[in-house]
Amino acid sequence: MKKLSTINVLVENNAGILTRISSIFSRRGYNIESINAAVNGKGNKTRIIATISEEEELVRQVVKQIEKLEDVINLEIMDDKNFISREMLIVRLKIHKKDYLELNALTNLYKANIIDYSKEDLYLELTGDRDKVNDFLAIVSKYQIEDVTRTGITGIKKY
Repeated sequence: MKKLSTINVLVENNAGILTRISSIFSRRGYNIESINAAVNGKGNKTRIIATISEEEELVRQVVKQIEKLEDVINLEIMDDKNFISREMLIVRLKIHKKDYLELNALTNLYKANIIDYSKEDLYLELTGDRDKVNDFLAIVSKYQIEDVTRTGITGIKKY
């Protein structure tokens, strides 16, 4: 049975490492739901967080292949018990005056931020776990969504 898995990889920040990791997924026909990579501030290291929806055995096979890459320092499959995850959403809504009070209440309820606005558009930013972002997006979808962007999941291991 498919389930969402989060893979946390620490690598040497060398050219092509993200391509090599993502090609391991694509060669097997696995779709990456989310991928986030950034230099982590500790020397020449990059943290890559990838999420895929696949059966556990297939995820373990992919992990074994990634671990064989020369630049990989550490790799872990994360779960909710040992990983704090966040995602950021920015959405541009076409608004009407009558909707403004309700949208303002929603932003307060979800602790979202109004990051810009004009007469016709409202730009909202929300940071939270995947469920919170999905819930907020579902609620604001009753308004006219003009554009949406999401960062993908990032996070940190809990000890």
